[in-house]
Order: sequence, then C-alpha cells, then structure tokens
Amino acid sequence: MSTAHEKLTKAYDLITEAMYQDKDVDGVGLDEALEIILKAQKRILQKGKRTLLEEVECNTIARVLREHKGNKLEAARRLGIGRQTLYNKIREYGI
Repeated sequence: MSTAHEKLTKAYDLITEAMYQDKDVDGVGLDEALEIILKAQKRILQKGKRTLLEEVECNTIARVLREHKGNKLEAARRLGIGRQTLYNKIREYGI
C-alpha cells in the first residue's frame, strides 16, 4: 500500500500535468486527484508532519531541480523565486 506522502506526490504530479495539458491524465481526473490529495493531507496532518502546502512546495522544488539537472539558478527562475529563496527552501525541506 502506498504511503500518504507517495499518494500526495502522485496526485500533485497528475494535477500539474493535467493543468498543463488541460485534460485528464492516465484516466485520473482532477476531481479524483484532488480527493487523493485530501486523503493524504488528512493522514499527514494526523501524524504531525508537513502541511499539504509544504508537501506540494517541497515536491515541486525537488521536481524542478531534477528537470534542470540541479541547476539552482534555472530552477529558481522556473519557480518564479529568487535564488536565495530557493536555497532557503532547500535547506528548510532538506532537499
């Protein structure tokens, strides 16, 4: 069985892809993906871990860094944040 974090990550990735393509992805619609996120958020909050927003932000930063092969300046530009802000987030989330 998938962990709440894995479900949240999958749902976020599906929603992001669907938003870019303006359609359902892999047979999962936006409503279903949002439902997965809400269930995952509930489990995460019950365990006292990061909030949903923090999880989404952390996963987004990690994904964009992978897409830009670790180039922090390019990743910061893609995320629309300053380079120092990106460094702070990397340190905060332990990325």
